[in-house]
Amino acid sequence: AVNDLEEAISFYRRAFGLEAELVPSPSGSVLRFAMLRLPGCEIELLAPAAEETPITKFLATRGPGTHHLALEVADIESALREGKSRGLQPLSQAALPGVDDTLTCFFHPRSTMGVLFEYVQQGS
Repeated sequence: AVNDLEEAISFYRRAFGLEAELVPSPSGSVLRFAMLRLPGCEIELLAPAAEETPITKFLATRGPGTHHLALEVADIESALREGKSRGLQPLSQAALPGVDDTLTCFFHPRSTMGVLFEYVQQGS
């Protein structure tokens, strides 16, 4: 989570030689996104695009930094059912559209030892 997406992109380029690309936000999103694509993983930069967003609240209380961890799954609906059966508390009852043509679902940190987890399925 970052306050200023362009500033963060510049920082990652200058500090680590990493290039980020802006990616379109899902319809209705109040966030802006950029992706740092690395071998075997991606780092998603997210910044508020409106005054009141969950990220705005996060930044106000914690400052910029790691917001959540995402795990890629092959079948998000099955993974969501399995997560619920294992005691994870989803933040939505169904998968939602994410960036880069993905489906996503989040699990409440109180059910994941304090970490906000996201499941991501490529190709919605």
